Amino acid sequence: MPLKKDFAFVINSNTSAEELIREIKKVDVNIGEITVFDVYHNEDKSELSLGIEVEILQKYKVLNAQEINLLMDNIIKTVEKKVGAKLRTR
Repeated sequence: MPLKKDFAFVINSNTSAEELIREIKKVDVNIGEITVFDVYHNEDKSELSLGIEVEILQKYKVLNAQEINLLMDNIIKTVEKKVGAKLRTR
């Protein structure tokens, strides 16, 4: 049973959504489809805010809340490091 989690990331506008998605997919084998559902440019077009839905596959076992939170943390840390994305908090 796949589980879907939403994230909102702010990236530099010269970073592509594809780049962000590629890095998220590398985080864990349990990551399935990734869909961008919202795109917003800030006033001076220097940053892009992306709403992303990440599908978490549970092929071999149902993940508990702790495992899901760890996976989400890994996604956030990875994209911060690899593409300089920040989690949008508001």
